[in-house]
Amino acid sequence: MDIENAIVEFGTQGVLRYREISQRPDNELPEVFLGGFIASHLYDQFHCPVHIERLYLTLAMECGLGVTPELVNELGGLRADLVVYQSELSPAMIELKILDERTSPLLIDNDRLKMKKLACRTRVRPYVGVMICQTSHTLESTIARLQTVLDRPIRTGPPRRSLTGKWEWCFGCASLLDITDQGNG
Repeated sequence: MDIENAIVEFGTQGVLRYREISQRPDNELPEVFLGGFIASHLYDQFHCPVHIERLYLTLAMECGLGVTPELVNELGGLRADLVVYQSELSPAMIELKILDERTSPLLIDNDRLKMKKLACRTRVRPYVGVMICQTSHTLESTIARLQTVLDRPIRTGPPRRSLTGKWEWCFGCASLLDITDQGNG
């Protein structure tokens, strides 16, 4: 199983599990729960270290970058929701989001821009994992809007009915790696 499929599968399972234990609407899922759930399952799947809330600066140092005042200023306290160390030379950095009525696809694009600050200097492979919710727009049009904003396709799982049955959601993942942006590490 590749990382994108794993994020879609375990993200879907995480949303369903939180819904079960909280008995709250699906989109009230805390990202911290989702990160912990996915991290545990990624470890079981790939048998490699997985870190939660990893500082970008720590990741930069692990990838061989020297810490400079400029780097500290640029990356500061930014944290990756998950980092999967399948390869020490090119770890996967994953940001998790919930795209519902309260969140714009542009906010998710902001995460892409933050990750690019590190990915363009290192061999880090950036991904975004998103719970995509039907809003005042259909689920399909919300997925299409997000793909347009990110300028790339998103791998999605099957649509799921919400706890109330009034709307749908799915979990998606996209690689944000642009080969031309990749650093030399």
